[in-house]
Amino acid sequence: MCLYIIHIYKYLNSYMYMQVKTCDMCQRGNRKMTQTYSELHPIPVKSPWYHIGIDFIGPITTSNNGNNLILTISDYCTKWVEAVAMNNKSASSTAASLFKVGYYGL
Repeated sequence: MCLYIIHIYKYLNSYMYMQVKTCDMCQRGNRKMTQTYSELHPIPVKSPWYHIGIDFIGPITTSNNGNNLILTISDYCTKWVEAVAMNNKSASSTAASLFKVGYYGL
């Protein structure tokens, strides 16, 4: 009995493939599974530190100072990257870090 079931499943896949391939309704409704990519648009940059990207990395292992996050700040014009160790993601501490880096980055 077990060999009979294996024999049936062995040919079931090819049988279904042929049924779908020869079915008129299946062929008319068949959508091509190709991925279309959208057009890339460059980001206009006027001057250094005009447009920046920020992201948090972590949580990671806690340092001796109690920091377990890294704030990365990258300038789109010059590709300059700054990393700041932080212990929370609050808006006030993020803004303070941005002003500190912005002051040194200018």
